[in-house]
Formats: sequence, C-alpha cells, structure tokens
Amino acid sequence: MVRLRVIVIDPVESTRESLAMLLYTLGHEVVPCAAPDFCSGFRDNVCACPRGHTCADVLFIGQHLSGTRGIEFIRQRLHGNCHGLVRNMFLVCQPWSAHEEEMARELGCRFLQTPINQQQLDDILQQIARRTDPNRKLILTFPRFSGHRVRLQVQNRPPRIQPGFYSPALSADGAGYRTARCTQKCSGERGSGSDISGEIPPPASGCQRNFQPGRCPSNRPCGSCCSACHA
Repeated sequence: MVRLRVIVIDPVESTRESLAMLLYTLGHEVVPCAAPDFCSGFRDNVCACPRGHTCADVLFIGQHLSGTRGIEFIRQRLHGNCHGLVRNMFLVCQPWSAHEEEMARELGCRFLQTPINQQQLDDILQQIARRTDPNRKLILTFPRFSGHRVRLQVQNRPPRIQPGFYSPALSADGAGYRTARCTQKCSGERGSGSDISGEIPPPASGCQRNFQPGRCPSNRPCGSCCSACHA
C-alpha cells in the first residue's frame, strides 16, 4: 500500500494531535498544523505547486479556523487550480448544521465527525492509497519555522507534536522536525529516547546538572537531550 502524505489543519490541539497520532499509527506521513498559513504553499489562493506536483495526498481540516472556516479554505483551493490535494479533502468537525453539510456536498467535500472511528478512517485511506500513484511527485510546503523557534517552543512547553513531528525524514528551513531522540552517549545510558507519544525521557543516571529539554550545545532541535550528556 502507498504511504500517503497527510496534512492535518485544526486549531484545537487535542483534535489535531489525536488525529495525527492515529494517522501515524496507520502508517502514513503526517504534517500537523494549527492554521493554513503555517504551510507556505497555502498562503496564496492560487496553488503554489508546479504542474505535475502536489504538496500532499490528503487534507483533514477543521471547520472553525482563525479568521475563516475550513469549508471556505477548501473552496479557495478548488478555485485556485489545486493540482492534487483537492481530490482528497475532508472536513473534521463536530455535528454541524444541515446548511453546512449541503455546502460541503456541493463542493464534493467529504467530512468526518469527531470522535473519529479508526476503522472508518483506515478504510478511507486504503481506498485513497489504492488509487494513488506511488511515483507521484511530492514537494515540501511545510511550516516555515527556524530551528531557534522550535528550540524555544520545546523549552517553554515540551509539546507532544511539532510541525512534521511524525515525519522524521522531513525538515523545514534547515530545522529537523522529528521525533525527539537522545544523542549516542545519552542512548547508551537511558535507552533510545522518546517514543512516538512525544514524552520526554528522564535524565540519564548520574547527571550532575538539571535536565533541560531543548538546550543543546550542538544546536540540535531534538528537544530531549540532557545538557550534561554533551559535556
């Protein structure tokens, strides 16, 4: 089965994180964002992808976004000559009005109500994967943050999800957004580091300094290493 690239846009962190985790568990590449403008390719109404390319295979987007609605964003994509993503766009929402449902049907947009059923989601993605060309050309239009900003975010509040968190091979603006991992020295003392839940492991035994997530003399944006391990 083709491994799909899925963009999840929802301002509600719990919804975004739970859906991203579910998609990752089903074996797909996930890019979670809080708003459409976090993806550089979505900042204009006209599709930014070159002809024959697409930014992702599937989009899941919440209805209640900051300054707009998910259904309006989808309408913009449809009118902006989107080359690929428009084939598989889904609204993620709580029960909504009959008028909104009719608008979605007119646009040919499908929707999922929360809480999302894992088997239903898997069935939908398998259908999409079967008709997706494994040799399609994907481009990167991901959140444009600097590594410095990512490290500050990790220091202030260790997040369970960062942009591209579930895509270890991806990077944006040179900053590696990936599952938190320890350095080789750390790994020998306390295991392989963070699991996919994003929980930061405890400090290595014998650390002489306070455990400081995100503070790395090597400027690595992993967010999980103890500063003592780099001494």
